[in-house]
Amino acid sequence: MCGRYQLLEDQDIDEINRIIAEVEANSAALSVTAKFGEIYPTNRVPILMQGNVFDKAGTNRVNIMHWGFPMGNKNIINARSETAGEKRMFTGPLRNNRCVVPSTGFFEWKHSGKTKEKYRFIQPGRRMLYMAGISAKYRVKNSDVPADCFIILTRGSNSYMADIHDRMPVIIYEEEINNWIADASFVPFALQRDTVALDREPAV
Repeated sequence: MCGRYQLLEDQDIDEINRIIAEVEANSAALSVTAKFGEIYPTNRVPILMQGNVFDKAGTNRVNIMHWGFPMGNKNIINARSETAGEKRMFTGPLRNNRCVVPSTGFFEWKHSGKTKEKYRFIQPGRRMLYMAGISAKYRVKNSDVPADCFIILTRGSNSYMADIHDRMPVIIYEEEINNWIADASFVPFALQRDTVALDREPAV
């Protein structure tokens, strides 16, 4: 699963600067503040939707969303991609409200007996890592109106992290952002491919 990830406010990463600029430009309309740094479930964070935010045509959107679908006392943060199309909670969002979660890496823990080691996973040669998400509106704590919420789709781990955990996020390359959001025929390919390379490094 993916229960923690990172989105650093690094001024040397153009993609981050573009996201920050759009969040700031729309902050009054969004009425919430985006979280950066280490991201936890229930945080409100920038999410890419309605096209590729890096398209210079000006038709793209960054929204600030709550991480998780609230269900009673639970907060559902991930969905198994293998069965998401069969479950009522996820079927509509997977069909109509796909989004992309920008990050500078995701975290996973390796358990050895009573000890555990934290690792950050990134893509080789890339400073950003994008995860496939879906979104829906839910009423969240301290909100009087339904809020935009997202979850991250997961799949079985490939050979790059199978020794750490048996699940991993579905990864979307930057050049595929539009495909994931807008092209339904791309979805099965993204969910099933097993060739996304990952690097790891110890994290604190």
